[in-house]
Amino acid sequence: MVRRQPLVAGVLLCLLLFMSLSPLANGEALEQPDSESENFVSARSTTTWSGTVDLTSNYFVDVQDELLITSCTNVTMSSGVRITVDGRITIQGTPTCPVVLSSSSSSTSDHEGIQFNSTSNGRGSIINHLHIEDSIFGLTLYN
Repeated sequence: MVRRQPLVAGVLLCLLLFMSLSPLANGEALEQPDSESENFVSARSTTTWSGTVDLTSNYFVDVQDELLITSCTNVTMSSGVRITVDGRITIQGTPTCPVVLSSSSSSTSDHEGIQFNSTSNGRGSIINHLHIEDSIFGLTLYN
């Protein structure tokens, strides 16, 4: 029995070491780059907008996160408000039901649209059928 204890301890130690190195043990999914972007990075969290979304202050999409806006969503933005993307944004508008960004009715001035910072480059953002109304800037792209 004494000889089995070191063997069992060694096997358990190897198992623990393997688990700490395995991304699946940490609950992370292995994702493959798609054909559009070789620098595809999986998002840590995804926020989904649908229906009507009222933004009264700037909204930031962190470098590891994704903002998903479904078709037929109306995003009303207060004066000077901007969506800043450091991570990924997916806008899923359709020809018959686009996503609309517009100024809020109580706004006396225009919103500032969507800004893509250089950290969003290569993260796989997609924009389909987006209408931008009443904005100072529509899309601002850095790098």
